[in-house]
Amino acid sequence: MEIDWSAIKGGRDSARGMFPRVLKVPIIEDAREKACDLLPDGGALLDVGAYDRNLEAYMRKAGKQAVYRSYDPDRTLPHDYHSLAEIREAFDVIVVFEVIEHLSVAEAIDLMARLRGLLKEQGALVISTPNVFHPTIFWRDCTHRTGFRYNEVVGILRSMGYGGFEVYRVARMSLKDRITIFFYKPLMKLLNMDFAGRILVIARK
Repeated sequence: MEIDWSAIKGGRDSARGMFPRVLKVPIIEDAREKACDLLPDGGALLDVGAYDRNLEAYMRKAGKQAVYRSYDPDRTLPHDYHSLAEIREAFDVIVVFEVIEHLSVAEAIDLMARLRGLLKEQGALVISTPNVFHPTIFWRDCTHRTGFRYNEVVGILRSMGYGGFEVYRVARMSLKDRITIFFYKPLMKLLNMDFAGRILVIARK
């Protein structure tokens, strides 16, 4: 795919100021719950980079009556699709959890653009990736290649024609975590750092 880098830059520039500073972005505990909430009963979901298909197990446990399909290029695992070119269905929700950080910028952009063609009208693309405002989370995996701020993800998607954006931080916080955050929050504000390990971006076709 040939990438229009000027359009990407324009989208990123236009996304500045759309959302608050990171510590003001709302928090959710589980990205899977948000994805399931977006999925209508009887609808269809594509899990990109599905690995062990744990999202399907989560959906079934939650009682969600919907079609689940998995796409992962790893052919040692049992998935519905191992190539995007094989897919001939359209989906209400496409989930891309912890994938884009393993790609180059160009590869991530190419993936986001191709997935738009697999969404139904008003379908939702749901992307999670490590929160680069967290001081260490991105560096815990040597296979991570590209860090994305939430406004960069929104800007890239906006340049492709996506809209209806929502942004969240993802963090499960124990009482101990809440107490620690209370005491360290002034320092985090000063350094523009965050305790939440992941961000979640939702975009509509």
